[in-house]
Amino acid sequence: MEFSKTILAGTLAMALIGCGGGDGASNDSPEPETSYRISGTISGLDGSVTVSVNGDSDQPLSANGAFSLSGDYADGTTLSLSLSDQPFTQRCTFDRSSLTINGADISDLVLSCADVGTLSGEVRHYYTGTAVANATLNLYAEVDGDRQIVATTTSNSEGGFTINGTGISGNFQLVASANGYILDHLSLANSDASPAMIASAELQPTDIQGNGEASSPLAVSVDGIEVVSLAANSLVDASGNAYSGPVVVDVGVIDPSADPGLMPGDYRAIANDGDEPRFIESFGALSVVLSGSNGQPLQLSPGSAATIRIPLAGRIVPADAKPSVPLYWFDEARGLWIEEGEATLVNGTEGYYYEGQVSHFTVWNADDYINTVTITGCVHNEGQPVAGAQVMGEGQDYIGRSTTSSDSLGNFSLPVRVSSSVLVNAIQGSQSNTRVVDSPESGTLAIPQCLGLQPAAATVRLSWGESPSDLDSHLLGNVGGAGFELYYGNESVLVGDQLFNLDVDDTTSYGPEVVTMPGLPNGGSFHYVVHRYFGSGTIASSPARVELNLQGRTRVFTPPAGDADEYWHVFSIAVDDNGQAILTEQQQWLSDDGYAQLKVDMGAPLRRTLARQPAYKQR
Repeated sequence: MEFSKTILAGTLAMALIGCGGGDGASNDSPEPETSYRISGTISGLDGSVTVSVNGDSDQPLSANGAFSLSGDYADGTTLSLSLSDQPFTQRCTFDRSSLTINGADISDLVLSCADVGTLSGEVRHYYTGTAVANATLNLYAEVDGDRQIVATTTSNSEGGFTINGTGISGNFQLVASANGYILDHLSLANSDASPAMIASAELQPTDIQGNGEASSPLAVSVDGIEVVSLAANSLVDASGNAYSGPVVVDVGVIDPSADPGLMPGDYRAIANDGDEPRFIESFGALSVVLSGSNGQPLQLSPGSAATIRIPLAGRIVPADAKPSVPLYWFDEARGLWIEEGEATLVNGTEGYYYEGQVSHFTVWNADDYINTVTITGCVHNEGQPVAGAQVMGEGQDYIGRSTTSSDSLGNFSLPVRVSSSVLVNAIQGSQSNTRVVDSPESGTLAIPQCLGLQPAAATVRLSWGESPSDLDSHLLGNVGGAGFELYYGNESVLVGDQLFNLDVDDTTSYGPEVVTMPGLPNGGSFHYVVHRYFGSGTIASSPARVELNLQGRTRVFTPPAGDADEYWHVFSIAVDDNGQAILTEQQQWLSDDGYAQLKVDMGAPLRRTLARQPAYKQR
């Protein structure tokens, strides 16, 4: 019985197959599934970009024009598009981020790429504020794990420059250089939310350009100190070929006593690659640049060495200077000082200097590591936390600087040297606040009150040399017929509804003294004057430097020609009824009587001259 069933089933199966036709195909087999392709056009791409569909099937694209993705997709499929590995200086976007296949190929996808990030600014002479034309500006950033130049440009005849397509990074290094100047370095950052950057480079002129022949020993002196000397036939060109011919040695001494910002970098150094950067303090630095007959850069040949002598910074008391310190050279790409070698303090006939041997020429720094403690605090604006404010700690009794940024709650932590007087400054845009803080010997110091940012229509920074030991800032003003004098004896003045402040009053050489003018009331008139309060020397011989930031534009003033007097009338600002500030360079010397007359003209109170009472300032 079972046997019969098997035969019957087999017969039926053969019959069914026969009904399908001579090729043996079944009428119930599915039709082949239709698949669809995606294509479109690319524009503006400079480099390559990788496209992912639904998170996989990565496909690199590197040419503008038509493109086609490699995948085949079934009808009704919904796809999401994403991009990765974009050019550092660009952002690319599709005209739509998701697609649905609807019975046809998609051939109109558009991928557009455009430069992202901008940098603009000016290059100025540090002491005079005049434009430096044809300066070279190199912008470094980390790309694919490697520090490299992502953009370069030169300043125009007015010192201005613009770079489009900087990319986005939290760690840019901008290096500005020009013939006859010491390079300047700035650390910058931007974000997708704030891609535009503004920076101003200030170049210190070199001290001397010495000429010689590569076939002879070379030596250059500054103020009687032979700051660099090298043997004959010890130079090579950029390709490593031995060089013979004329040599120009461009040398600049850097004394950051009055302004730590003269030093390239942010006072961080490493001894070896991979080390965590540590903060340093400076005892002086030296820039040495060698060039050949055609301006080509020259360096010491492998195995050669040169002697450098770095004059001791003016703020350093020789008795307090260390007998030997490490030498550091400046790495432009990383913005770090690299330890290499050692220098010994020498008491020469023309003054103290640190002497050491170097194997290449760049900016060399006689520095040492410092022990740090942490200052914590917060940055607010009218009681609200300020995120992303730059916070800087600048040594008042040591030459060093550290920087950080406030977090989303306005809080910050700032490393500074132990047991030191530190100028703590918070700034964001045109708003700033400055405070003097004494750091502890150990542990952490919390600043009791937040640094309250206030709009600054104008800020004035006064710095000077070792002598005179004390210069003073005086701001005379008149608004609506009411005159005032802002100075060390009257450090805050309410002008209308704006509080003008002398944020810092320095009494022990170098400065800085900082005046903040939150607003410039219509119809107001203001005069800024520097007074030689105490010490030997003159304002001009110091030398003094005034930096004015007026509504976002920086001007620099140095003392005028002529016989220096007790008062230097630097500039005045008149504000018209439309709120326009008109700056006038006064640049003249005033006697005691001349300053008293200016006070009368401004309607300022003729109080007793406190400048003649040293006890008032509690020296």
